[in-house]
Amino acid sequence: MVRVLLVEDDPNCQTLIGEALRDVAELFLASGVGAARSYMESHKFDLVMLDIGLPDGDGYALCSEIAKRTPVVLLTANHRLEEKLKGFASGAIDYIVKPVDFLEVRARLKAHLGRIEEEEKNSKLIKFGSLTLDLGAHRLLDGFGKELAPLTRTEFTLLHALAKHEGQILSREQLAATLSWREKAMIDRTVDAHICKLRRKLQRYGYMVVASYGMGYRLAPMVAKQSA
Repeated sequence: MVRVLLVEDDPNCQTLIGEALRDVAELFLASGVGAARSYMESHKFDLVMLDIGLPDGDGYALCSEIAKRTPVVLLTANHRLEEKLKGFASGAIDYIVKPVDFLEVRARLKAHLGRIEEEEKNSKLIKFGSLTLDLGAHRLLDGFGKELAPLTRTEFTLLHALAKHEGQILSREQLAATLSWREKAMIDRTVDAHICKLRRKLQRYGYMVVASYGMGYRLAPMVAKQSA
Protein backbone atom coordinates (compact mmCIF):
# COMPACT_ATOMS: atom_id res chain seq x y z
CA MET A 1 0.00 0.00 0.00
CA VAL A 2 1.24 3.49 -0.86
CA ARG A 3 2.38 5.83 1.91
CA VAL A 4 1.05 9.36 2.31
CA LEU A 5 2.36 11.97 4.74
CA LEU A 6 -0.25 14.56 5.78
CA VAL A 7 1.32 17.74 7.17
CA GLU A 8 -1.65 19.50 8.75
CA ASP A 9 -2.32 21.00 12.21
CA ASP A 10 -6.14 21.11 11.93
CA PRO A 11 -7.63 18.02 13.66
CA ASN A 12 -10.85 18.21 11.61
CA CYS A 13 -8.95 18.21 8.32
CA GLN A 14 -6.74 15.37 9.59
CA THR A 15 -9.84 13.29 10.35
CA LEU A 16 -11.55 13.99 7.03
CA ILE A 17 -8.50 13.16 4.94
CA GLY A 18 -7.82 10.12 7.08
CA GLU A 19 -11.29 8.83 6.26
CA ALA A 20 -10.89 9.67 2.57
CA LEU A 21 -7.70 7.61 2.35
CA ARG A 22 -8.62 4.87 4.83
CA ASP A 23 -8.67 2.03 2.28
CA VAL A 24 -6.38 3.68 -0.27
CA ALA A 25 -3.12 4.51 1.49
CA GLU A 26 -1.17 4.20 4.73
CA LEU A 27 -1.43 7.66 6.26
CA PHE A 28 1.16 9.35 8.51
CA LEU A 29 0.38 12.60 10.34
CA ALA A 30 2.69 15.54 11.08
CA SER A 31 1.41 18.75 12.64
CA GLY A 32 4.25 21.01 11.52
CA VAL A 33 7.40 21.54 9.47
CA GLY A 34 9.72 20.05 12.10
CA ALA A 35 7.72 16.85 12.44
CA ALA A 36 7.42 16.57 8.65
CA ARG A 37 11.20 16.83 8.20
CA SER A 38 11.74 14.15 10.85
CA TYR A 39 9.34 11.80 9.06
CA MET A 40 10.97 12.49 5.68
CA GLU A 41 14.40 11.61 7.08
CA SER A 42 13.29 8.21 8.34
CA HIS A 43 10.53 7.18 5.91
CA LYS A 44 9.93 7.08 2.18
CA PHE A 45 6.57 8.48 1.07
CA ASP A 46 4.74 8.21 -2.25
CA LEU A 47 2.86 11.50 -1.72
CA VAL A 48 2.90 14.42 0.70
CA MET A 49 -0.20 16.49 1.47
CA LEU A 50 0.97 19.80 2.84
CA ASP A 51 -0.89 22.65 4.52
CA ILE A 52 0.58 26.03 3.58
CA GLY A 53 -0.16 27.75 6.89
CA LEU A 54 1.79 25.78 9.50
CA PRO A 55 2.57 26.91 13.06
CA ASP A 56 6.35 26.47 12.81
CA GLY A 57 7.26 27.33 9.24
CA ASP A 58 6.38 28.19 5.64
CA GLY A 59 4.55 25.48 3.70
CA TYR A 60 5.72 26.89 0.36
CA ALA A 61 9.37 26.63 1.42
CA LEU A 62 8.87 23.07 2.61
CA CYS A 63 7.13 22.22 -0.67
CA SER A 64 10.10 23.52 -2.68
CA GLU A 65 12.39 21.43 -0.49
CA ILE A 66 10.63 18.07 -0.82
CA ALA A 67 8.89 18.30 -4.23
CA LYS A 68 12.19 17.45 -5.95
CA ARG A 69 11.94 13.90 -4.63
CA THR A 70 8.29 13.37 -3.60
CA PRO A 71 5.02 14.56 -5.22
CA VAL A 72 3.29 17.25 -3.13
CA VAL A 73 -0.39 18.24 -2.96
CA LEU A 74 -0.93 21.60 -1.21
CA LEU A 75 -3.81 22.31 1.16
CA THR A 76 -4.87 25.87 1.89
CA ALA A 77 -7.84 28.05 2.71
CA ASN A 78 -6.49 30.66 0.28
CA HIS A 79 -8.23 30.38 -3.09
CA ARG A 80 -6.61 33.39 -4.82
CA LEU A 81 -5.09 32.67 -8.23
CA GLU A 82 -1.71 34.18 -7.34
CA GLU A 83 -1.44 31.79 -4.37
CA LYS A 84 -2.24 28.82 -6.58
CA LEU A 85 0.40 29.92 -9.08
CA LYS A 86 2.90 30.28 -6.23
CA GLY A 87 2.05 26.74 -5.11
CA PHE A 88 2.65 25.25 -8.55
CA ALA A 89 5.85 27.28 -8.88
CA SER A 90 6.98 25.64 -5.62
CA GLY A 91 6.68 22.24 -7.30
CA ALA A 92 3.22 21.08 -6.17
CA ILE A 93 1.27 18.73 -8.45
CA ASP A 94 -2.11 19.87 -7.13
CA TYR A 95 -3.70 22.58 -4.97
CA ILE A 96 -6.76 21.77 -2.85
CA VAL A 97 -8.71 24.59 -1.25
CA LYS A 98 -10.13 24.14 2.26
CA PRO A 99 -12.64 23.37 3.54
CA VAL A 100 -12.11 20.17 1.59
CA ASP A 101 -14.98 18.11 0.26
CA PHE A 102 -14.73 14.41 1.17
CA LEU A 103 -15.68 13.02 -2.26
CA GLU A 104 -13.57 15.53 -4.19
CA VAL A 105 -10.42 15.04 -2.14
CA ARG A 106 -10.82 11.26 -2.28
CA ALA A 107 -11.26 11.27 -6.07
CA ARG A 108 -8.34 13.61 -6.69
CA LEU A 109 -5.97 11.77 -4.39
CA LYS A 110 -6.93 8.36 -5.80
CA ALA A 111 -6.14 9.69 -9.28
CA HIS A 112 -2.73 10.98 -8.16
CA LEU A 113 -1.88 7.78 -6.28
CA GLY A 114 -2.96 5.66 -9.25
CA ARG A 115 -0.55 7.52 -11.52
CA ILE A 116 2.23 7.25 -8.95
CA GLU A 117 1.71 3.48 -8.60
CA GLU A 118 1.71 3.06 -12.39
CA GLU A 119 4.94 5.06 -12.74
CA GLU A 120 6.58 3.03 -9.97
CA LYS A 121 5.49 -0.21 -11.59
CA ASN A 122 6.84 0.87 -14.98
CA SER A 123 10.16 1.89 -13.43
CA LYS A 124 10.67 -1.75 -12.45
CA LEU A 125 10.18 -3.01 -15.99
CA ILE A 126 12.92 -3.29 -18.61
CA LYS A 127 11.61 -3.90 -22.14
CA PHE A 128 13.70 -5.29 -24.98
CA GLY A 129 12.20 -6.52 -28.22
CA SER A 130 8.87 -8.12 -27.33
CA LEU A 131 10.09 -9.28 -23.92
CA THR A 132 9.92 -7.59 -20.52
CA LEU A 133 12.08 -8.13 -17.47
CA ASP A 134 10.01 -7.49 -14.32
CA LEU A 135 12.55 -6.55 -11.65
CA GLY A 136 9.99 -6.42 -8.86
CA ALA A 137 8.53 -9.88 -9.49
CA HIS A 138 11.83 -11.35 -10.75
CA ARG A 139 10.13 -12.69 -13.89
CA LEU A 140 10.73 -12.71 -17.65
CA LEU A 141 7.52 -11.93 -19.53
CA ASP A 142 6.59 -12.49 -23.16
CA GLY A 143 4.65 -10.06 -25.35
CA PHE A 144 1.36 -11.15 -23.74
CA GLY A 145 2.54 -10.53 -20.18
CA LYS A 146 2.97 -14.23 -19.39
CA GLU A 147 6.11 -15.68 -17.85
CA LEU A 148 8.29 -17.00 -20.65
CA ALA A 149 10.42 -19.29 -18.49
CA PRO A 150 11.51 -19.34 -14.85
CA LEU A 151 15.06 -18.03 -14.53
CA THR A 152 17.58 -18.83 -11.84
CA ARG A 153 19.00 -15.90 -9.86
CA THR A 154 22.22 -16.12 -11.91
CA GLU A 155 20.37 -16.16 -15.24
CA PHE A 156 18.15 -13.27 -14.19
CA THR A 157 21.15 -11.21 -13.07
CA LEU A 158 23.00 -11.81 -16.33
CA LEU A 159 19.96 -10.92 -18.44
CA HIS A 160 19.34 -7.83 -16.31
CA ALA A 161 22.93 -6.66 -16.89
CA LEU A 162 22.62 -7.20 -20.64
CA ALA A 163 19.19 -5.52 -20.81
CA LYS A 164 20.38 -2.44 -18.89
CA HIS A 165 23.13 -2.00 -21.49
CA GLU A 166 21.18 -3.09 -24.57
CA GLY A 167 23.38 -3.09 -27.65
CA GLN A 168 26.57 -2.65 -25.63
CA ILE A 169 29.15 -5.44 -25.42
CA LEU A 170 29.80 -6.58 -21.86
CA SER A 171 32.96 -8.58 -21.28
CA ARG A 172 32.86 -11.83 -19.36
CA GLU A 173 34.65 -10.04 -16.52
CA GLN A 174 31.94 -7.36 -16.41
CA LEU A 175 29.18 -9.97 -16.39
CA ALA A 176 30.98 -11.95 -13.71
CA ALA A 177 31.30 -8.79 -11.59
CA THR A 178 27.50 -8.47 -11.48
CA LEU A 179 27.50 -11.90 -9.83
CA SER A 180 30.38 -11.05 -7.48
CA TRP A 181 32.56 -13.79 -8.94
CA ARG A 182 36.22 -13.27 -8.18
CA GLU A 183 38.11 -16.33 -9.44
CA LYS A 184 39.33 -15.18 -12.85
CA ALA A 185 40.42 -18.64 -13.96
CA MET A 186 36.81 -19.83 -13.90
CA ILE A 187 35.10 -16.72 -15.25
CA ASP A 188 35.16 -17.40 -19.01
CA ARG A 189 33.79 -20.91 -19.07
CA THR A 190 31.35 -20.30 -16.20
CA VAL A 191 29.85 -17.21 -17.85
CA ASP A 192 29.64 -19.06 -21.17
CA ALA A 193 27.84 -21.99 -19.52
CA HIS A 194 25.24 -19.73 -17.89
CA ILE A 195 24.73 -17.72 -21.08
CA CYS A 196 24.12 -20.99 -22.93
CA LYS A 197 21.47 -21.98 -20.38
CA LEU A 198 19.94 -18.51 -20.57
CA ARG A 199 19.63 -18.74 -24.34
CA ARG A 200 17.78 -22.03 -23.98
CA LYS A 201 15.42 -20.42 -21.46
CA LEU A 202 14.78 -17.60 -23.93
CA GLN A 203 13.55 -20.22 -26.40
CA ARG A 204 12.87 -18.63 -29.81
CA TYR A 205 14.25 -15.35 -28.49
CA GLY A 206 17.68 -16.82 -27.79
CA TYR A 207 19.07 -14.98 -30.83
CA MET A 208 18.84 -11.76 -28.81
CA VAL A 209 21.96 -12.65 -26.81
CA VAL A 210 24.77 -12.11 -29.31
CA ALA A 211 28.34 -13.32 -28.76
CA SER A 212 31.14 -11.00 -29.89
CA TYR A 213 34.20 -13.18 -30.45
CA GLY A 214 36.96 -12.48 -27.96
CA MET A 215 35.01 -9.61 -26.38
CA GLY A 216 31.88 -10.82 -24.61
CA TYR A 217 28.12 -10.64 -25.09
CA ARG A 218 25.50 -8.06 -25.94
CA LEU A 219 21.73 -7.93 -26.08
CA ALA A 220 20.69 -6.84 -29.57
CA PRO A 221 17.04 -7.80 -30.23
CA MET A 222 16.45 -5.54 -33.24
CA VAL A 223 19.73 -6.22 -35.06
CA ALA A 224 19.47 -9.95 -34.44
CA LYS A 225 15.85 -10.00 -35.54
CA GLN A 226 16.61 -8.27 -38.83
CA SER A 227 19.48 -10.66 -39.63
CA ALA A 228 17.63 -13.83 -38.57
